[in-house]
Amino acid sequence: MKGEKRYLINIIEPDDTEKFVQTLKVFAKGGRLDKKTCGHILSMTLGKAGADMNRNITSVKTKRISGRFIGMAAAAAIMVTGAVGAGAAYVIGKRSTSDIYFGESSQELLESTGAKSSDIIKTVKCRHFDVDIETMIFDGKCLTVTASAVPYDEEGEELIKDGREPFLHTPLSVVSEKTVKTEDGDDMYEAEYDEEISYFYENGREVMRLTYTLDKPQDRVTIPLTLLVDSEKGTGFESLGDFELEFVRNSDVYIFENDKGEQIHLSANSVTGNNVTIETAQDTLPLREVEVQLKDGNTEKIKVYSCTDEEPDENGCYKNVEITFNDYLDIDDVSSITIGATRFERKG
Repeated sequence: MKGEKRYLINIIEPDDTEKFVQTLKVFAKGGRLDKKTCGHILSMTLGKAGADMNRNITSVKTKRISGRFIGMAAAAAIMVTGAVGAGAAYVIGKRSTSDIYFGESSQELLESTGAKSSDIIKTVKCRHFDVDIETMIFDGKCLTVTASAVPYDEEGEELIKDGREPFLHTPLSVVSEKTVKTEDGDDMYEAEYDEEISYFYENGREVMRLTYTLDKPQDRVTIPLTLLVDSEKGTGFESLGDFELEFVRNSDVYIFENDKGEQIHLSANSVTGNNVTIETAQDTLPLREVEVQLKDGNTEKIKVYSCTDEEPDENGCYKNVEITFNDYLDIDDVSSITIGATRFERKG
């Protein structure tokens, strides 16, 4: 019924609760909340599911806002309200990784640009998991890969059950890594990675996305990747396999300019720029609000996957702008883009 709340107890069978437990463990590792809040949410949620939190939480920090931050907020909302909206579909439905991260309407465009070509779709064998590469997007600077990790033995299935879920990582993104002591004297691993990762368990597989931005544009680049899980002691990560992927530029980049003459670069899946003034609209971090106007005059709101989390100067100027999307645009059809309250018109 329209407007009626849908409660977990009415739509989720007991056998499905494990999926939420595993997902919430991942949220706890990737959210941008403080450690105490993360632990409180995780402990309460696992308690409701009949489980105990008996291991340390691993803290993984990124330079930019992780897409998993959205998941953490959703998890907290579910815990507090008991209600499930459309956001829970990813736990229940069966979709490809590109459906999940770019939407079903983007599939034809992904195929036409080569982001889902037969040269890209492949399987990499790692310990306990087969990694199925499904999409690779590269605009010369920002690269994104989506993949799924399917356990092929009991050890892999046990890793999933234990909450040690696999995720993609590139060693190129390491900024700092260290192990620190908590107030209780426990070891806690902290890392800062210049990458964005997302992963969750769904229907017998781990659904994964990695986004990384190069320092300098290139038309072709080979990137080292590794499939990681939490170490058994919970104080770091363990590699299940290392491999390489070659990214070939398959997305054009167009220049857009605001009324100050400052420029940004738009590709099918991202926006980048330097020293750009962006005014706030509804969100206090305007980089989370993106809208494009098409050549036919229609507008579309863009779902932001991640964005620069740095503070602007007193004039609202951002030294570095990086925004990635949960959309895949036909940029030939984009005439302008609005970020926050600032409009950028296409040049040329």
